[in-house]
Amino acid sequence: MPKALSRNHKYNRFIKNMPIKNILRSRQFYLLAYKLLYDAIFLVLLVAFVSFIAQTIIPGLLSAHLSTLRIFVILIVLLMLTSLLGRKLDIAYTSKSASSKKSPRAALSVIFLFLLVGDSMLKFSLWQNLIITLGTVAIAFLLYKTLIFPVE
Repeated sequence: MPKALSRNHKYNRFIKNMPIKNILRSRQFYLLAYKLLYDAIFLVLLVAFVSFIAQTIIPGLLSAHLSTLRIFVILIVLLMLTSLLGRKLDIAYTSKSASSKKSPRAALSVIFLFLLVGDSMLKFSLWQNLIITLGTVAIAFLLYKTLIFPVE
């Protein structure tokens, strides 16, 4: 029998006497888990962004192998777990007013999203594209007004 597997080996005694319950209940453990989940969210968003770009450039390249539903389900689960841990750790982010700072990234992301949507709607006629686009813009505007600037 190898020495590390014997009952009286010093590492086995250390692990046996280790206070695992105290480690799992500590604030540092939850903070580490929160930070790791936060990094995982960033990585999933990066993978989603790169896969959407690849899908736009070469249609069918990733859709045969990687489902976007999986990416979004993983993202939602990570967001829920991060939110729960954030509440447990009393971590809150204050949102600044959207009108206080105009970002060129916001404009570029809107243009990118319109290009993605436009690319996916090439098979529709011009009138169908206009109706779908106007409906989407109207819904986005109403969501923006209700979520960002609620009536007090």
